[in-house]
Amino acid sequence: KGAFKTPTLRSITETAPYMHDGVFKTLEDVVGFLDQGGGQNPNAVNPHAKHAFMADYYDQKVEPNPNLSPFLKPLELTQQEKSDLIGFLKALTGEPIKFEMPKLPK
Repeated sequence: KGAFKTPTLRSITETAPYMHDGVFKTLEDVVGFLDQGGGQNPNAVNPHAKHAFMADYYDQKVEPNPNLSPFLKPLELTQQEKSDLIGFLKALTGEPIKFEMPKLPK
């Protein structure tokens, strides 16, 4: 009940856009949003509002979600920590594994 499979981080650079609604185009955007508290920070900018075609439909500020854990807080990462995290995530993408398609009976 209420379970789902968490997607892998392998080849994360190949799976944009990110988040449940595809609002983030880059890993930098994701890390920046989560660094702000992931929607719990009342000063966070609504990621939808930064897209010009959606700005009329969304407020600039994120309304805190009452269903999110109160333990979600801004991370206050330094620029170097953000760069290191993004570098790590990008390192999870490598050459595709080569395999042969199995022969199926006719």
